[in-house]
Amino acid sequence: MRRGFKTEATQTASDLRQELGLQDLQRLDAYALAECLAIPVRFLADFVGKVPRVERLRDTYSAEFSALTIVDGKRRLIVVNDAHSVERCASNVTHECAHARPVSVLPSTTTERPRHHGPHRIHQ
Repeated sequence: MRRGFKTEATQTASDLRQELGLQDLQRLDAYALAECLAIPVRFLADFVGKVPRVERLRDTYSAEFSALTIVDGKRRLIVVNDAHSVERCASNVTHECAHARPVSVLPSTTTERPRHHGPHRIHQ
């Protein structure tokens, strides 16, 4: 971690909690956090029958796919695998929201590659 990252991340979390009207130890609602960050959240079920083979991500490959963030310029959309438990979905939404953190807390080197958390293609 680069110098100052932990302090900046802690301050960012505190600022977001304050904006949501929460104390440091109060429960954080993942969907309220996404709304605060202006990131819509959709479930895979919303795409069944509209996007080819998406049902495979809910059924056959459910364990491999939790959530993703689609970025289009400054707009973002979180897609969550609602075949998982309510608790896991909330955790996944929070994780995806972390990808929307301010640029100031991103790694300072441009050579660092993003880490991927699983397969990103739909198997045919």
